[in-house]
Amino acid sequence: MTMNRTCVPHPMKLAPPAATGVHLCCPCQRPTTASGWRRKPCSSCRRRRAQHTERFRAGVDKAASFGPLHFADVCRTRALKRWSALAMAPTSRLARLMRDHLGEAQWMAFKAHADAHWRSQFLRAFEPADGALTCSGLIDGSPCPHGFKVHSSALLELEHLHLNHTHDLVHVCEIWRRLVPRCPQSWCEGINGDLLCHLLFGTEPFRGHAPSLRFRCGTARTELFARGHAFCCATTPHYAHVLDAALLLP
Repeated sequence: MTMNRTCVPHPMKLAPPAATGVHLCCPCQRPTTASGWRRKPCSSCRRRRAQHTERFRAGVDKAASFGPLHFADVCRTRALKRWSALAMAPTSRLARLMRDHLGEAQWMAFKAHADAHWRSQFLRAFEPADGALTCSGLIDGSPCPHGFKVHSSALLELEHLHLNHTHDLVHVCEIWRRLVPRCPQSWCEGINGDLLCHLLFGTEPFRGHAPSLRFRCGTARTELFARGHAFCCATTPHYAHVLDAALLLP
């Protein structure tokens, strides 16, 4: 006699499922319960996720062993994923904040402009001349207490290096929505569109303004950073870097 293993309900309540359709709780495609509780991933799902992590680490170690050429390939792949997550993907951070306000037509126009004029600069940030990605330190300008660097012999550390905005992204988008009417004729109607894009994507100096995105170390795996210092990547709103709305006016 065989028994069907089931997942244990997870204690975090999610939105109730739709009346029809299947809501997947994990790769094994077990549906949620009727009451809308997501089931905890079963042992086979956890095992598959662990195997995926092992394969990723094995692939990174292999790439690192091949030297700078493969290091550059891994960095570029990382850069493309970050670019997509920030602006291009349907569920990107900017899409969640601005798509409804701009309307579909102007949102697509903004994406096209960003991809044509700012993508290359964003990707160049992941192609350092000295072959190492370096943490730029705390947002207040002080140096990184860890001296954190990612190079071909320490490629696994790449997951602990983040591009951090000087002005909080949510704050920039709040001002954008305040200055531009809903469903405008242009996504940059009444504002300086180039400076706005610099605040969102700029990794290099622009017309007297410092880079808006810089590499900073940070990770949820705190055991890797048990060195007596906080991370450089700011995980809270940047209250000391409030953007003046007048700066975006033409």
